[in-house]
Amino acid sequence: MPKVFHTITGKLLISGIVLQSLLLASYFLVTSSILRESMASNLATSIRTTSQIIHLGIAPYAVEQRYDILQDFFNELISGANEDLRYIVVLDQNNHSLVATGISANKLPIPSDNEQAAIAAGIYHVRQPVLLSGNQIGQVQFGLSTLKVVDLIERMIRLALLVSLCGILVTAVLLAGFGHK
Repeated sequence: MPKVFHTITGKLLISGIVLQSLLLASYFLVTSSILRESMASNLATSIRTTSQIIHLGIAPYAVEQRYDILQDFFNELISGANEDLRYIVVLDQNNHSLVATGISANKLPIPSDNEQAAIAAGIYHVRQPVLLSGNQIGQVQFGLSTLKVVDLIERMIRLALLVSLCGILVTAVLLAGFGHK
């Protein structure tokens, strides 16, 4: 071990770097935790908004059993600007498919029950009852992509890590510079 680490300056340098590393590591952990909670909240908002749009589309056509128009509406919804919406399936009370867009009704995945797991998996599967005048007439299941959320979390974590490493490097350089003067 070099002699510089046995001097008071070396010990202060090591202590400063360790302290800075601990502070930045705690900052990194808190930031990533806040980001994950924020993304889960954002996902819940997206689910609520998407659900409202889908239910508003179902209501007028389900009463008249105009599933062809509903199919066209859902095809446009999926292929349009909403690239986060992956599929929509409307089921009747007997779980028979009335409308399926983006996925086969035979291959419906199990609805997600954990937001963090769904974010990590890349898609959140939602199943909800379809109600008309307070009566359940079936169910709707749709999938929301979480890939943008995952990408954003990864970029933010990389940025926080980069800032942390730069902070440690700057601390080391400053403490070494002050120790040699």
